[in-house]
Amino acid sequence: MYIPTTSVISSRVHCVLLMFTILSIAACSGSKSASNTFRSPTYVKKNYQQLVVYARIEQDGYRQRLENAIVSVLEQHGYHAIPAYKNFDVVYKTDSVKFMNRINELKVDGVVAVAYLGKQTTVQDSYRYNGGMYNYFSSGAAPFDLETSAQQTGYFRLDFYNLDSRASQYNTVVPIRLSSGIEGAVKQFSEETYTALKGDRII
Repeated sequence: MYIPTTSVISSRVHCVLLMFTILSIAACSGSKSASNTFRSPTYVKKNYQQLVVYARIEQDGYRQRLENAIVSVLEQHGYHAIPAYKNFDVVYKTDSVKFMNRINELKVDGVVAVAYLGKQTTVQDSYRYNGGMYNYFSSGAAPFDLETSAQQTGYFRLDFYNLDSRASQYNTVVPIRLSSGIEGAVKQFSEETYTALKGDRII
């Protein structure tokens, strides 16, 4: 009768664990993409000539900074884009006719819209090695210190319209770490915006 050796058993266990890890990652990735992203089945990608970036944020300073950052990233990748705050009067928020007239004047054929959904704070525990050794005989202390840290994550909704429909033809939720401050968050989100639009074949 064949009795597997310890090394064979260990190898098989590692293979099973590796397969389980790969399947778990794939399952998590798929569910996240399916729940956070929508792309209209009728959407047709175009060669866009003029994109406008519109941030639905009340604070003018943050809105202008975010629109400028996204425009800059799009320009770096060869897409012509303009910020809404420089090209639209405030009445466009309540007057759809004036808004569409201005869209036609500027020859805009794609709208990138951004909305801030809010933030969430998560608390995470971690252990840091303190350089000591295990003491089995007296206190039983382990050479690790417990550290607790709080992480704030902001959530943005990204929408895209190509004017074939009044409804959003693409939207996704983008999480951004806020620990690096407003400048870091704006930079990260502007890059994530391009990555999402390009990766999901919107532009």
